[in-house]
Amino acid sequence: MFLLMYFSPHRRWPAENGGHLQIGIRELGGNWLSMPEAGSVELVTTVPPAHRCAVLCNNQDPRYVHQVVPLGADVDRVTILAPLEMIRQPLVTPI
Repeated sequence: MFLLMYFSPHRRWPAENGGHLQIGIRELGGNWLSMPEAGSVELVTTVPPAHRCAVLCNNQDPRYVHQVVPLGADVDRVTILAPLEMIRQPLVTPI
């Protein structure tokens, strides 16, 4: 998993600026590691990189995919990317 945090100068990111995060889901079939054989991607949501926006993404499941739309204007897209790791602790039974 990873966390994206945006710190752009725009509280409302203009659509013409581009730079949006697109998140989708795809069906897996055959040799899904080969992109031509992978199913088509269904766009689930688009997130503009607006100021103080945070997005938590799952990159552990190959069905979930994401991409960033190229910037369409001469603007800064300030982003912090923080990888997250889930650690499961075994339950401890009292003696």
